Amino acid sequence: MADAFLFLIIMGLSVGFGAPHVFNLLLILTIPALPGILAILGGVFSLKRINWVLAIIGSICAAPLGLGIIAIVLIIKSRNMFN
Repeated sequence: MADAFLFLIIMGLSVGFGAPHVFNLLLILTIPALPGILAILGGVFSLKRINWVLAIIGSICAAPLGLGIIAIVLIIKSRNMFN
């Protein structure tokens, strides 16, 4: 909900100052999506036990959702299982 509100405010400001630029649209749409993308990638890497660093980054990005805190603890405890 907050992302949609922020999107509407920035779009209104960009239209007020001129035509909306493609770079502004991409910036507005990708910044809120980055933590979700990192959380998904971290989950994939933790399931495959490939890269511990990306798995811990993904669990940190998922921490505001609640289950990310449990994921951080479990990934830190299983560090030696990663390649």
